[in-house]
Amino acid sequence: MRLPKEKILFVVDFLPVGSVPGRGMIDFYPLEAEQAIKQVLAMDWERLIPGHPGPGDRLGTKQDAQDQLTFLQDASAAVKVAAREGKCWEPAEKEVKLPKYEKWPGYENNLQFVTRRYCGPKRASAVFVSAADPARLPPCYCVPQPPYWWHRIPLGSVLGIPSRVRRSWFLPPTI
Repeated sequence: MRLPKEKILFVVDFLPVGSVPGRGMIDFYPLEAEQAIKQVLAMDWERLIPGHPGPGDRLGTKQDAQDQLTFLQDASAAVKVAAREGKCWEPAEKEVKLPKYEKWPGYENNLQFVTRRYCGPKRASAVFVSAADPARLPPCYCVPQPPYWWHRIPLGSVLGIPSRVRRSWFLPPTI
């Protein structure tokens, strides 16, 4: 939700403040989240109210949003290397480390969820692609793995940001 007059942005479960995303990370598409964060950064706002307060119960800033985008981009780059070495899922979860962020709350417990989503398919439709035809898979991912849940929360839908993810678990996947 955006309150333009007050320059406040309220986002839930896709843009944490000063911490590594938690279990919610396993339920969204990180490349689309990166695009949504770029769109959020382009908006006119000064304070971000997250679904879960940041360290010290503070609100977020544009710098926090930029830091989260940089974190996701760094995670993507690290997982691409692991994927090309055939290490997705479990080996990547254990081996991929991002020391630059090790002091962020949630680093030890949640980095595995971030790694897993970058190892998974970009879209639910990739689940239906045969592993025998890797040329059709997105380049930074290895074997397609189904997400834990089929429902998708449209990233930024409250903000009016277009999203290609499905709104409800009962809708069929788009191919």
